[in-house]
Amino acid sequence: MSKPSPQPRIAVERATQIVALDPKYISSNSLNTVQTAVKAIDQDLSSHGLTKEEADILLFYASRLPPSQRKDSLVRFAYCIARYRPEDAFTNSDYELIDLATEGIAKTAEDTGTTKDDISQRERTVVACWQKCHEIRKGHGSVISASTSILDSFETISVLSTQQTLDACKIDTTKAARIANLMRKNPDMFHVPAATTVEGPWDSLPRLANGPVLPGYDVAAQMTMPNTLEEIEAARNLRLADHEYLLQQLINNDALLWRLKSEWIIRAKEKEE
Repeated sequence: MSKPSPQPRIAVERATQIVALDPKYISSNSLNTVQTAVKAIDQDLSSHGLTKEEADILLFYASRLPPSQRKDSLVRFAYCIARYRPEDAFTNSDYELIDLATEGIAKTAEDTGTTKDDISQRERTVVACWQKCHEIRKGHGSVISASTSILDSFETISVLSTQQTLDACKIDTTKAARIANLMRKNPDMFHVPAATTVEGPWDSLPRLANGPVLPGYDVAAQMTMPNTLEEIEAARNLRLADHEYLLQQLINNDALLWRLKSEWIIRAKEKEE
């Protein structure tokens, strides 16, 4: 592959300096530099793994777009990666961009009440790639960012996530019918595995035990760190495993809350009648 011309390389270097300053306002000259850098990076997305600096430029550029265009821009970048490059050639920055694009797709679906079947083919490609990457990284003992770890099921998030934070009395009949329809169409997403089935009254369900209280960053910043990169990576992976476990427990607890809210609606309606 031929080397890029000096002008795009210079634009990327200058854009990196601009992004590092994270300016609240950006001049037209600086914006032109960033746009030139984005164009240069975009041209190589299908064949070249993103560096952290390049990803920061793309994310900085997308963050300056109107909200209606922000998600589409991230999806376009992520699609070039997902469509044309094998997963084993992805960098951590590629993963991050795909994560954020998928989060944007799910958030839009949540806001509009759409499902995976209703999104564009380009968005489906990105979501499918995200799901495959998620499994690959789980297999390597790693997890994705907290915000997108909760996207274990695109369908569940796009329809249910808002319901999990609403008072039960605020779930209207249209949303309740959509949830019921989703559950009927996807029973595998909602059944409780036999190994974790709890028989008996609701009160027999276990509560989340209070574990040890972890120190905050101010304490961690003063602690002696591991000596080698390997030791740091091993310690990081242990914390990531804890993070994944806690996130899964929060997801399960959300499901229990949703079940209680659903039952509350039924009982309240019966009482009114």
